[in-house]
Amino acid sequence: MNLLSLYPSEVRQMIRQLLIIEGIIALIIFFIFDWHASLSLILGSLCVICGVLLSAPVAYQNKKNNQPSAIVLKALKAEGIKIVIIVVGLWLVFNVYENIVPFAVIVGLGIAAIFSGLAISKLSHE
Repeated sequence: MNLLSLYPSEVRQMIRQLLIIEGIIALIIFFIFDWHASLSLILGSLCVICGVLLSAPVAYQNKKNNQPSAIVLKALKAEGIKIVIIVVGLWLVFNVYENIVPFAVIVGLGIAAIFSGLAISKLSHE
């Protein structure tokens, strides 16, 4: 069973795009610096990807209720869950991984956050 089949097509396509972009950037970082920087970049982006995957069901639940207040409330709940997951993930990364490259983690986090927002807005306009 494909776990991504549980999510809407926008989220699946965004995750695929994020994994491809982060993989390419991680390879570039690996060849320029070392594998600790590359792994740190991947761990930073995985915090965002996990946050998106765990908050998406909340954002996409009960599409029958189209009242603006319900839509805003679902979006705020989903963003709150995503932020908590990202913070906990970053805390784990910084406390568990000893050879961390902090700048690479922040770059991975930023790239994943920016591209996830761009991907969702781009996909919603298509």
